[in-house]
Amino acid sequence: IVLDIGNERKTKMEITNRQGTYYEETEIMNIFEANENGQLIGEMYLDINTGQIMQIEVNEDRRGEGIARAIYEYACSITDVYHAPDEHCTREGLAFKNAVGGEEIDPETAYQP
Repeated sequence: IVLDIGNERKTKMEITNRQGTYYEETEIMNIFEANENGQLIGEMYLDINTGQIMQIEVNEDRRGEGIARAIYEYACSITDVYHAPDEHCTREGLAFKNAVGGEEIDPETAYQP
């Protein structure tokens, strides 16, 4: 995937997906990762059963470049992806949800922290 970052440069990044765990957690998740020149620059974790976004992270120095959106759009192109209900979102997560649009998971099937 080639992501156009503003008018100044183009960032070539590869977005891949795999299954694994979120750090020390034990539940298997779908993980989508953005890499540039072999460096991990962003990742998104989805609940493997519901497609709910559990976490999305972009390196702090790369935020605002559209990397999270690119990961989200790639994931949506190959699987069902759902945002968490508003009350389960961080301030940043809610801003991301509002920026990219998309469906919210049914609160009855949403992960309950």
